[in-house]
Amino acid sequence: MTAKLEWLNHFVPETGQWLPGQPVVIERWNEVSFSATAGRNLRIHETDRSGSVLLSPAGGPLMGYGDAEVFLTLTYANAPAGPGGSEYWSAPLHTPIRVDHVRKLRLSLLFTIGNAACTSVDWTAYVNAHCIFERL
Repeated sequence: MTAKLEWLNHFVPETGQWLPGQPVVIERWNEVSFSATAGRNLRIHETDRSGSVLLSPAGGPLMGYGDAEVFLTLTYANAPAGPGGSEYWSAPLHTPIRVDHVRKLRLSLLFTIGNAACTSVDWTAYVNAHCIFERL
């Protein structure tokens, strides 16, 4: 029998202007929760990302080009992190790994939008992340 692979994806097409006093990073995510009391046993097959973030001082030339940090947050029903405990896994991941008792699987993108040395920064993010997993 062939395993049913599932796709958790998140695309961030955003632009904005950062001003002093605002957070210098943005986090966006997509998640799936599992209703089983003991959580779900999963096999994470792959996580990856594509895209970029452009930063420029308002009215100025291109200042920076960067990537988003992509990571998984695994919230457990019980061990290894204890009830409600979490672990963070950085992407990319290209080796299948089994994890047990997962209550929530969150795919996050974290990226910089500001710089304290600037009076304002225009930013554009076109970043995509995905996680391929199966329920065991």
